[in-house]
Amino acid sequence: MSVAITFWLVIFGISALGIWSAIARERERQLTIRAAIERGQQLDPAILEKVMSRSAAEDTGSGSPQSWVQLMVGGIITLSVGPGLALMGVLIGNSAPLAYWPLVGAGALVATIGLGILVAAVVWRSMSADSRREQKS
Repeated sequence: MSVAITFWLVIFGISALGIWSAIARERERQLTIRAAIERGQQLDPAILEKVMSRSAAEDTGSGSPQSWVQLMVGGIITLSVGPGLALMGVLIGNSAPLAYWPLVGAGALVATIGLGILVAAVVWRSMSADSRREQKS
């Protein structure tokens, strides 16, 4: 029981740190802009837009034009783990029959997540290609 609680506490802690980090970065960005305005510096709207759009891209992880490649790699790796878990269920199921279906189910779940990531990569690529075409015209 305590192992499960510890696991979820670690997951929660990692998620909370990620959220806190994004909030701290945005706060720093806004403080920098505010300090420049207070000093009387003129901020060019184009530069301000560029800084704000870059911050949004960094926060969403979409800053790289090759983000779909990273999604594709993650999807392939995740998809590969699914059958591995199912195979582990088959192998362990010989000596511990109660472990068979839970591991096969976990393998199917992980494989489905991998497929979802691959679909997201394909959609991301097509959307980024569409936006590049719109920018050129």
